[in-house]
Amino acid sequence: MASQIESSGESSEAAVGEILSLFAQGKISKEELKQSGAVSKCAGVMKSESASDAMVAGCGSVITHLTNTPVASSRMDADGGHGHITAVFPSPSRIY
Repeated sequence: MASQIESSGESSEAAVGEILSLFAQGKISKEELKQSGAVSKCAGVMKSESASDAMVAGCGSVITHLTNTPVASSRMDADGGHGHITAVFPSPSRIY
């Protein structure tokens, strides 16, 4: 599934959703997710200016589930304007 994660596309969004669903159901462990390469793929998506806001948020959620820490990214167009900041926070119940 991690190999399907790109900065755009319905199959990429479906892959991120499937990863989060499998993780929530306990069908994939943190270690399996780390070894799959999903973290590096998601980090790349979060840096991409062509990625949709939904895709960036989904990838931030994958990273947050693995690390239990907040994740943020800032993206802007080539001119330096139209910036977007996305911040994803873990559920308080996972931290405390």
